[in-house]
Amino acid sequence: MARPGAGREELRALALEQLPGMGGHGGRAAGAGTYGAGWVLSADVLEAPVDDELVLLEPAAGTYFGLNESGTAIWRALRRGRSAADAAAELSAHFDVDAGRARADVDRFVGRLQSAGLMRRCPQA
Repeated sequence: MARPGAGREELRALALEQLPGMGGHGGRAAGAGTYGAGWVLSADVLEAPVDDELVLLEPAAGTYFGLNESGTAIWRALRRGRSAADAAAELSAHFDVDAGRARADVDRFVGRLQSAGLMRRCPQA
């Protein structure tokens, strides 16, 4: 567990030490990716599978998130540059949920990513 007020480097070191697959050759940063028109995912987010969830670490803010299977599916769709509608369609098909419910879930997830600084609007050209 990181101490309150831990800095970016301390959190990164903790992640590399504690989260399997984040350090050395097996680890990776999530990487920046576009999300439909006008959005980009943060390049600073670290991710690692832990048990049956995907853990995201945002070292600058000192926050981490554990994503369940549906959250992981949405996150990966966004990282591939899929639109909200596409991510919702994938979610609906994979988990057999109503399309409207899937779209609401994706929109809520995107709102949480934006609030947490994991996603931001691209500057308009």
